[in-house]
Amino acid sequence: MKRNWRALTHKDELEDELDAELRFHLERDIAQNLEDGMSPDDARYLALRSFGGVDQSKEECRDARGVRLIETLLQDVRYTLRMFIKRPAFTSVAVLTLALGIGANTAIFSLLDAVLLRSLPVQRPEKLVLFGKGENQGLTNGFPNESWDLFSYPFYQDVRQHKEVFSEVTALLSIPWDVHG
Repeated sequence: MKRNWRALTHKDELEDELDAELRFHLERDIAQNLEDGMSPDDARYLALRSFGGVDQSKEECRDARGVRLIETLLQDVRYTLRMFIKRPAFTSVAVLTLALGIGANTAIFSLLDAVLLRSLPVQRPEKLVLFGKGENQGLTNGFPNESWDLFSYPFYQDVRQHKEVFSEVTALLSIPWDVHG
């Protein structure tokens, strides 16, 4: 962490150290080639060729520091801020569009999660039964004949008091109403 912070805050100092180290290795290879009897031009040419591109080596060393991602992110943030200041109308539209898109996506996912993905907050939800005035001994998977009138409240109280068949009993009251404006 300390090394990464240094790489971000003392970039010029690290670049100077990198230049010095690469220059040292290049000069060492040139000296070795001169000792082998090559001319100075040939020794330098062969050392550069065996070393690879200096700029490529610098990029590899920078990548090895592990802060390339952070540097790129900081560059992107600076560029984004410049564009925000330069084009505020476009920025407002872009931010508003993103906010609406993210908000709508979140709302739709929350709805789907609650309705389809998450199980009901009861033990053994697969054992839930809706019963009413149906043809199938009173058991139904929906409201028969689109009727909301299944049982009266006194009937519900009677079933709840004598619930030997069911572990729990609950009721739903739904009152259809129209809004006129």
